[in-house]
Amino acid sequence: MKSTTMKMMLAAAVLTVASGVASAQTAEVKIPFAFHANGEALPAGTYRLHASDSGMLFQLADVNSGKRVILLSVSERVPQADWKSSPYGLMSFRCGPAGCSLAEFWMGYGNPTHRIRIPKTEERMNTRVALIRMAGASR
Repeated sequence: MKSTTMKMMLAAAVLTVASGVASAQTAEVKIPFAFHANGEALPAGTYRLHASDSGMLFQLADVNSGKRVILLSVSERVPQADWKSSPYGLMSFRCGPAGCSLAEFWMGYGNPTHRIRIPKTEERMNTRVALIRMAGASR
């Protein structure tokens, strides 16, 4: 029963993102290292981050391969002061011995910072943070 419910919720999330992407906010980012997002291993490259109209679901798409990963924002917060001073959005990665994982992102002025789930093992490890600047977000 739980498995069926979870599959239905995921299917609804995918449909929501797919239907909301056309009118949603989009930003482009060049990530110079391999990383994980929502449990998926992704190569270094250029990605587009699309926000759904709901503001809690996002789609990260590899520009070259077309591979897409759905991201669910688990919390929002006011961007840090130094992030607000940037004219562009930012992505924050937690990097440790197992590699880097996308941890949070900010799509630019007027938007909250979104945190996404990363593996619990990385939350507890001694990690470093890598910040990547996004190209101007557009609506």
